[in-house]
Amino acid sequence: MQGKEKFKSLLYISSVALHPKYHNSGAFKLLYDALILLIIELFKREIYFSKVIADAVSPIGEKLCKYIGMVKCEDSKHQSKIFEGSLLPINIRYTTRLSKKLFDLYKTLNL
Repeated sequence: MQGKEKFKSLLYISSVALHPKYHNSGAFKLLYDALILLIIELFKREIYFSKVIADAVSPIGEKLCKYIGMVKCEDSKHQSKIFEGSLLPINIRYTTRLSKKLFDLYKTLNL
């Protein structure tokens, strides 16, 4: 692929579930960092995402999307909320050292 065409990939997060017993336990950070590590590994293989899309099906999911800076773009047909964040250019805020590393990598693309 040439130019900006190779950056048209979207990352769709269909579900992140965390049992209420583990809310406020640091478990979300472990899940989030695992996702960031996966995206970093894909970046190293020159697989880039322009946008991140998430389907928030619960108030906690909505809170997490907002926490990282995603914005609601629409309501779904199944009574959830669709959120979007951009990696090119970045409009999601970093919340961990690992996410800052990912965002610094994306900034090197100069798009």
